[in-house]
Amino acid sequence: MNCALNEPFTSDDPIHVIGQRPWHRPAAGVRRTTGPGGNVRFRRGALGVESKQDDMKQDLRAFRLLSATALTLGLGLVPAVSTAMIRGPGNDPSGVTARSASEVDPEPSGLDRALRSVVVIEPGPAGSGPASGSGSGFVFDSGGHVITNAHVIGAARTVRVGLMDGRSVDAVVVGTDPRTDIAVVRLPAGVEAPALDLLDPVEDVPALGAPVFALGHPMGYRFSVTSGVISGAGRSYDVITPVDFLQHDAALNPGSSGGPLVDLEGRVLGVNTATPPETLFDIGIGLAIPIALAAEVAQQLIADGSIVRGALGLRVSHADAQVAAALGAGEVEGALIDSVEPDGAAARAGLMAGDLILAIDGQPVAYPRDVLARTMPHRPNERVRLDFVRAGQRRSAVVTLGPDRPSMVSRVGLIAASPPGSDDELGLEVGLDPDGRGAVVTDVAMGSLAQTYGLSPGDRIEAVNGRAVARPDEVHAALGRARGTLVVLRVERQGQGQRHINLPRTLVDSVSRRPGLASEQQSPLL
Repeated sequence: MNCALNEPFTSDDPIHVIGQRPWHRPAAGVRRTTGPGGNVRFRRGALGVESKQDDMKQDLRAFRLLSATALTLGLGLVPAVSTAMIRGPGNDPSGVTARSASEVDPEPSGLDRALRSVVVIEPGPAGSGPASGSGSGFVFDSGGHVITNAHVIGAARTVRVGLMDGRSVDAVVVGTDPRTDIAVVRLPAGVEAPALDLLDPVEDVPALGAPVFALGHPMGYRFSVTSGVISGAGRSYDVITPVDFLQHDAALNPGSSGGPLVDLEGRVLGVNTATPPETLFDIGIGLAIPIALAAEVAQQLIADGSIVRGALGLRVSHADAQVAAALGAGEVEGALIDSVEPDGAAARAGLMAGDLILAIDGQPVAYPRDVLARTMPHRPNERVRLDFVRAGQRRSAVVTLGPDRPSMVSRVGLIAASPPGSDDELGLEVGLDPDGRGAVVTDVAMGSLAQTYGLSPGDRIEAVNGRAVARPDEVHAALGRARGTLVVLRVERQGQGQRHINLPRTLVDSVSRRPGLASEQQSPLL
């Protein structure tokens, strides 16, 4: 603290310490003011001189007040002040709100109302189809339709839905859209749950820094609320997903997928979907599908059960300016065709692998998500014009679109658990070794458990939980028989010999067993 003094203090002035910084307490009758530049000034003035007796009287009155307060609290004479605590089934099986009998219920807040519309989604009964795992969702309309993520539903036809009042019911899957990662399930007739209000995307555009709340089922903690702010808009998850995500920093963890992102009034801004693909848990970056897109897709699914879109029938990758220059296209960016589906729309129009697409209907493209964004609004048999470069020559072609057949999208990191016995839940593909000598890892998904815990393409799997395996189907069967929270794989890696990899079976299991434990490091030759 900078102190500018009108007159020096005497050595009799007591010194007090605030934190670690000593300062002089002014002598009696000196008043404290703030001068220009924020400097603190002490002046003698018209306040008069307080005697030591006055100081003692003030201290005595303060002591008596504190003593009386402590005595009153100790005897329980202060009226009880109760607070409402939301208890979800994760910590109170009744799932009800606990309040004192003397409390008069206030008008519920926007978050209170929003939580009543949140649901927990879990795999359905046996025979209902393979769900990807546990996630969240919210009631979308008065017809009992629930919005969630397609990657939570997987290929299931029925899922188990848990409500905040403790009820658990089987709900039918109405439809899924893997392109946008939106799915809709329908609660049984007679099961009533309030629908959430949706933010008007035109009238109420969320501003940067606006407070938001993520509601859901992270890590098994049902009906949880985390808070943050809007950090950005128009964000990409990867080069493929054609969605402009909202970015926020409310914590998202496995199980948060499909839950609503709401404002202070409890209105839905988006559907929480992912953290960055290289992460498994919250790092302060969450991505939510804007509610305008989610609601549009949900309404189509409710009406038709599926989304019908046109497709080009090709695979592309990003080509930056250097790649484009090497292909003779100049200093541009584009989408490089890697392969063309035989007899697909692009093949019928004469496009070939190696062609560099620059624009679709006059709109530039550079990434696979750009190509999808330009074609998704069209239906099969509609036409689009492609501008592309082949062998350094600019060309164009009119393509009559075929039907879109998207594969299921998986965002590892927000699904709380997966059904046991599936290679997909671990994020690895296993095929037959080219020499026919065993089962070899052919692919490892980015950000998956298999990648995180050290599996690599080319690893030969020799045993699962101590049982020898020689073919891919034997690996799959052994994973299906596995019990407990861990799968122990004995693998042989070229040039490194054999080693064991201890792989958690689900993301929830991985919470208590982090990769790279010192106790699991391989020793040198003994």
